[in-house]
Amino acid sequence: MRLRRLAELSGSECVVLLQLLPLAALTKLALRRVPVNSVMTHLERLARPRLGLPLFARGIDEQHVYTLADWAMRPSAGKTPCLIRSLMLQMILQRRGERPLIALGVMRNAAGIRSHAWVTVRGRPVGESETSLAGFTPIANLGSA
Repeated sequence: MRLRRLAELSGSECVVLLQLLPLAALTKLALRRVPVNSVMTHLERLARPRLGLPLFARGIDEQHVYTLADWAMRPSAGKTPCLIRSLMLQMILQRRGERPLIALGVMRNAAGIRSHAWVTVRGRPVGESETSLAGFTPIANLGSA
């Protein structure tokens, strides 16, 4: 992330990013120890109105939410960047009252098999183009639509 782009963030976006950074790191650690569904359950609890994390996420458009989730996962991503980004994005969208699903897909190419995770809302991907996902065959959806 370039400093100029960081300086262009609104106050609300900065607050959301600062909340997502430690959550992304904790999510990575949790994924090493417990199943993804358990991690999702805990993140869903954080997004409930009573706790309301992340704060100030409601007024940010979907593309900026995707960008913030992407930036938050980068320092701790390792081999699962798309899953961590998708979990962060799902939490923010749930907080905003959406019903996001995490799609898991695979693609076979000359290099072998690739996997990818992305978020959909009402059947359309958030932050990713349909053409970038065209080669992936969805194998599972996580979350409750």
